Amino acid sequence: YVHDILSSFLDALPGHLKDLQNAFCNKNYDRLAFLAHKLRGTMGVFQARTLAEMLDKIEQSARERTDPGGLVPMTLNLLRLLARELKQYDR
Repeated sequence: YVHDILSSFLDALPGHLKDLQNAFCNKNYDRLAFLAHKLRGTMGVFQARTLAEMLDKIEQSARERTDPGGLVPMTLNLLRLLARELKQYDR
């Protein structure tokens, strides 16, 4: 079961990262809020509290229609690092 969750997350993550980046660059705040909310829930499964908090801030910023600034690139980098670490267990 855990392996299935991990595999699904790792398979979907590149698309989520691209979508998050595009929503941020295009100032599509509705999409940005949706994606941040969706990823935040997933971070709870992996006990990635810092990422969950960052995604929560992005979501709130997007809902207020304000630019989250450097928070999105930092979060994307941390998500990539998390994926790299988790790939070690996806065997």
